[in-house]
Amino acid sequence: MSVLRAAVLLGRDATRVALMGIPAVRAALHGARLGAGTALTSEVIERLGIAVLPAPAQLIARGIIHGKKQLGVVFSRRGGVLRAEARRVVMHTADGLTLSVSPGGEIAASTSADAVRSLARSSTRAALKGLGRAAVRGAAAGAVIDGSLAALGAWRAHRAGTLDGGQVRTRIALGTARGALAGAVGVGAAGVVSAGVALTGLSIAGAPFVLPLVTMAAASTLVGRVFDRTVSARVLALEAATHVTLSPATHVD
Repeated sequence: MSVLRAAVLLGRDATRVALMGIPAVRAALHGARLGAGTALTSEVIERLGIAVLPAPAQLIARGIIHGKKQLGVVFSRRGGVLRAEARRVVMHTADGLTLSVSPGGEIAASTSADAVRSLARSSTRAALKGLGRAAVRGAAAGAVIDGSLAALGAWRAHRAGTLDGGQVRTRIALGTARGALAGAVGVGAAGVVSAGVALTGLSIAGAPFVLPLVTMAAASTLVGRVFDRTVSARVLALEAATHVTLSPATHVD
């Protein structure tokens, strides 16, 4: 594997954690509600490696914007805040969920105590719907990530003359489908594992990782590799065979 390809894959994985992290953590919260039932507490959430903060969402968002003196870009929309700094990206949602990702691989997630109490009062049906919505958002994020990378690679190959228009569309479609499937399964797995932890009472408090995000990354990577070796490989093999068949015959004198 070339250094450039390795860097692209590393960037893709980091972007996947950044964009799919919020859906994965949200899926974990709903999964924990399914596992613990109405007995859901902050202690259950913290077993997943997610910190529970007493400050309300507004104070957390204000801290993200004004708490650091580093140069950064802040985006705010519908109560959500995203701050991109030189050494980390911090995302905060209107319901009190915060995710921090650094290029070095350090990840931290937190939610508010108010959000945990509200989740504990919700119904099992609402938790299932929440988990489903998180998986859909994970699929959308994965489709954007892998679809964009596939489009970039196909566009470069098209400019170099190695791919025609139909082949470009095929690769974009494959990349988008790969990302959507990996995103949905990864986020869904984060919720399922969290439900298991909450149900069994397993404790990983103080662990140096956020279990839902580790689960999401591992499941997404596995699904992506399986997709590449099965679906993508078959489609591209069929495309190559069709392309050779339709190409003019080569004559040798």
